[in-house]
Amino acid sequence: MIVLGFFGGLFEVPLESYIQAVSPKKCRGKMIAAANSLGFLCVFAASGFVYANTNVLGLQACQGFTFMGIITLLGTLVFTIATPDYFIRFI
Repeated sequence: MIVLGFFGGLFEVPLESYIQAVSPKKCRGKMIAAANSLGFLCVFAASGFVYANTNVLGLQACQGFTFMGIITLLGTLVFTIATPDYFIRFI
């Protein structure tokens, strides 16, 4: 849990800082609120994916999380290939 929290912070803190730094002053609050709303919408969608893995696809918990991990890995690879400059700056 400590390692997960550490790496989650490495992702979340620069993302929030970027949103605050780049957004125009007139609509900074709207941008932050929209980012938070989108984040919680994705958390809600993740629970829907867990439900679909269990009840629709009939996967066990370990199989469902492996399936979602593979999808996440593929999405990360697609994003990295599409925008390599972001990946290089992150490294």
